[in-house]
Amino acid sequence: MGIDLKFLSSISTDEGIKTAGLGTLDIGATTRQMNDKEKQAYPNLLDFTYAKDVVVLVVDKHNGVNSLTKEQIIKIYEGKTTNWKEVGGNDLNIVIIDQEETGSKKKLLRDKIIGKINITSLAIDLSSTIASEEAMRTTSGVIGLSTLGLINMGDTDLIPIAIDGIEPNQENMMNEKYTLVRGMGFVILKEKKTKEADKFIEFIFSEEAGEKLKEQGFFPIERQE
Repeated sequence: MGIDLKFLSSISTDEGIKTAGLGTLDIGATTRQMNDKEKQAYPNLLDFTYAKDVVVLVVDKHNGVNSLTKEQIIKIYEGKTTNWKEVGGNDLNIVIIDQEETGSKKKLLRDKIIGKINITSLAIDLSSTIASEEAMRTTSGVIGLSTLGLINMGDTDLIPIAIDGIEPNQENMMNEKYTLVRGMGFVILKEKKTKEADKFIEFIFSEEAGEKLKEQGFFPIERQE
């Protein structure tokens, strides 16, 4: 008999950890490891990371730009640079599709590139990954956050840009030159780690699952006990 998996609508990593820690969900999907506060709140929660996901800044290919410096990115998000021709691109207004501050992609952007700057009020703030991806695919002059995995899964005019000349690819991720990288994982309570759950975990870390992850632009990693 197979294992019946039911997937809920997208929720944040914070909620995934909380609901799994409270036992509301059997497994909570995550895009980062648990922090110290969460480990204290849910001491019986097991934390697994099965793949690396490269977070990227994407632009509409018609912008005429495929690389930006960190300083250029900061000025765009501050609203000081408002047209792509100011950074060597075409004469198109820049449209920022922003994401909620608690999201893992936005936290990475803050931590690695833009810091604590005030983002222009002209940025379009969308909390849902689905909504932001759709908006970026249908908006001229756009810049926003996505992942290599999501870009590889769709037919799109969006292209991931190099940052300070460093391309977002596996080689640069592995040698840590490209730093917008997050972990893909899940959490599960020790008491919910049944034989059926073990089968699921074994599959996630299997060679078969690893090949499927690679096909979608993710980078599987070995299981850490």
